[in-house]
Amino acid sequence: MNFCKVFEDEKFLRSYFSFLTPNDTFRTYFNSFYFANEFDDSRYDPEITPTIFSGQKISCEIRQTQADSSQQIAAQTFVETTTGEVYTSEFKITSDDWMKFEFNIPKLKDEHIYKVGIQYNFLDKDLFLLKRFVKIDIKNFEITGKPLISLDLSKTSKEVWTTRHSNPLGFSSYQYGWEITETGLTNTNDNKFNELYLEVTIV
Repeated sequence: MNFCKVFEDEKFLRSYFSFLTPNDTFRTYFNSFYFANEFDDSRYDPEITPTIFSGQKISCEIRQTQADSSQQIAAQTFVETTTGEVYTSEFKITSDDWMKFEFNIPKLKDEHIYKVGIQYNFLDKDLFLLKRFVKIDIKNFEITGKPLISLDLSKTSKEVWTTRHSNPLGFSSYQYGWEITETGLTNTNDNKFNELYLEVTIV
């Protein structure tokens, strides 16, 4: 059983994990992007662009509440791309004290960030936990810095929502008709005004 709870007064997020076995890996994360196949339908015609990019910096603080020396849990920040590649910071053994984590997302070529969060490894060698739940707290989670975007648009793929609705992966558009060609993206719509967007927020 895994779930999260927000403690608003102290401003941190607590994740609960149970029924762990040695060498288990588990995560607390959020999505920077969603694929079309993750939606039941597209009746409102959504189009999704990533909110986090390579070159930016992840920073946060982590602690293991009521840590037990016999239950070693290591944590690291991670990003997963839309192609399934995973990039991580170094592992640190969690404790009852808040620990600072920082990770500069490496420069990626022709990839979008799909997930961002904290990854944990259960290092205990015993088969049974002494506690029912492992509790991990996260606070001050921030994504900052300037993005480094490197995309060969001729190598991108198409996200198909319906037979009438598709768009290049990671982009949203005004009007339709954007096609992937050998030279990049070309609009085949006869309308004079067509736009393609990749939203970037710099903090």
